[in-house]
Amino acid sequence: MQTIAEITRSVPALRTMNAAMKAANMFEELSGPGPFTVFAPSETAFDKIPRYAIFELLRPDTRKQLLETMRHHVVRGKMMTGDVRHMTTATTLQGQDVRLESDHDYTVNGAKFVIADIECSNGVIHVIDTVIPPL
Repeated sequence: MQTIAEITRSVPALRTMNAAMKAANMFEELSGPGPFTVFAPSETAFDKIPRYAIFELLRPDTRKQLLETMRHHVVRGKMMTGDVRHMTTATTLQGQDVRLESDHDYTVNGAKFVIADIECSNGVIHVIDTVIPPL
């Protein structure tokens, strides 16, 4: 089974997520033992953000801001959708809570899970339809 970092490198729908993880130097952390839950924005999620803003975030001098944004998409522990049903919040690696809901769709801070429960050797990935900005 592949790690979170290996899967994000190989899935075309996570191309921009992969570039952001690389620019934020998160591959080592997300290749480690974990477990982690990653709420990975899809290409469609990144399409909602103006291209110039994405290019700004990927610049080396904005690495700290990018790292904060990327860490806001990762939670310690492995949370499958069955676990999310019993939770209302989770604390991200960035230190802020995100709101989890499972009424009609599974969501994190309002971002819908478009692909859920991609199991990895060190956790799970849920592909979401919106980038979650840190507060």
